[in-house]
Amino acid sequence: MNPIILFDNFFEGYKRSYSWKTKFAIAKDCGFDGFEFVMMDFEKDWANIEPLLEKHAFTHLGFHYSTQAVIDAQAENIDSEIALLERRIHKIAQIGGNTYMTLSLSGTDELGGETIAERGSAKAEERHWERAAQIIEAVDRAAAQNQVKVYLYPHIDWICDTPQSLSKILSDADAQAVAASFCCHHWYANDNSCTLEESLELPKMSPLNYAVMTNAKVSPGWFSAVQIDQGEIDIAGILGYLWSNGFKGPIASQGAGIPGDPYLACAAVPRYIRSLWQRFHDNPSLNPASQSSH
Repeated sequence: MNPIILFDNFFEGYKRSYSWKTKFAIAKDCGFDGFEFVMMDFEKDWANIEPLLEKHAFTHLGFHYSTQAVIDAQAENIDSEIALLERRIHKIAQIGGNTYMTLSLSGTDELGGETIAERGSAKAEERHWERAAQIIEAVDRAAAQNQVKVYLYPHIDWICDTPQSLSKILSDADAQAVAASFCCHHWYANDNSCTLEESLELPKMSPLNYAVMTNAKVSPGWFSAVQIDQGEIDIAGILGYLWSNGFKGPIASQGAGIPGDPYLACAAVPRYIRSLWQRFHDNPSLNPASQSSH
């Protein structure tokens, strides 16, 4: 069974104020194997956080970062942004264990458009692709030197927003240490995305070792995350296909924008994913990806 990871953003918004101690306790009580931090400031926060983690003994720790150095307004900062990412990778290596980084190439500005499909990679020009490749080339070197797993994270509205754009950026950078990830809500929300089956056939997309399973309600202009078993995305079909293709990496879940008691939304994730695993294990013919004849 894949390790299941709780993304820190389940606790954002709606006038919430959850301490790290409470976040970690919820993650452990709900049955998560790991925790993924969002934009962790190692210099400011890590010394206070690290002792709290020891009690909960998570098997995996993730660190999600983004950089806007791809867009024109931030392009002059590309060298300093790369240097910052390199320092973060070095710090993650010092933590050791089953740690990893996920990285998104953020920023909209000139990549904006009326709908999700008209933004991000749909608007990207050569200079944007060159900057993206430059960033990933540097991150790839740092990841290899420090032996840290890094996954490029696709996100709507930004240059890396579909499996095709992710594959292009990794290929342009000739990445060896930086690998692909599959984020089902960002994939589903973008009409430019190729099919799930086509995604895994793209250069640099396999073997897949990190995925995000978040459900959502989608409109042409945006999506809203919902509890994992309540949205319009067929998580069962997606995970069934990934498992059938040998996927064994971490499964993270995001919760940004889900209202109400975050414990309930958190608890639904491991419960639902493990129930899918058990369903398909007990009766493989229930897996939509089953190749058995009728």
